[in-house]
Amino acid sequence: MAKNDAEAPDQEPKKKSPLVKILALVFLVVLLGAGGYVGWMKFGGGGGEAPDGKAEINPVIHPLETFLVNLLDTGSKRYLKVDIQLKVNGPEAVAQFTEREAELRDIVLMLLSNKESEDIATLGGKQALKREITQQINRALEKGEVLDVFFTQFLIQ
Repeated sequence: MAKNDAEAPDQEPKKKSPLVKILALVFLVVLLGAGGYVGWMKFGGGGGEAPDGKAEINPVIHPLETFLVNLLDTGSKRYLKVDIQLKVNGPEAVAQFTEREAELRDIVLMLLSNKESEDIATLGGKQALKREITQQINRALEKGEVLDVFFTQFLIQ
C-alpha cells in the first residue's frame, strides 16, 4: 500500500476535455436565448403585433337592447324577440355604437322585420342572419368592425 500511496502524488488528476465545457456553454446560451425569446413574445415585447404582421385585436362585447319585431309572415301574425350582443374589434367601435345607437339599431330592426319565421327558424337561417347583421353594420361603421354576432335570446312566436 505504501508503494501505491507514494505513486499517487506523482500522477496528475485527469483533466476534463475542453470540448465538454464548450458544448455545455453553447447549450446554456441556446437555452437562455430561446427562453428569452419566448418570454419576450408572450409578455408584450412583440411590439403589439401578431405574428402575421397585423396589429393585435382586443375584442369587446357590446350588448344591444332587446329587439321585438313583427315578422313578414303572411296569413298569421308572428313576432321575433331577440337579444343581440356584438363582438367588436376595440373601444373605438364601441364609442361609435354609443354615438350612433339609433342608426345602428334601425339597421338591425329593418333587417329583422323583413324576415319570415321560416327563414330564421333553422340553424342555417340563424347563421345567415348573423352574417347579414355583421355585413350591414360593418357597412355603416366608419371605425372598427363587428367580428361576430351572438344571439343570447331568440324567440319566435
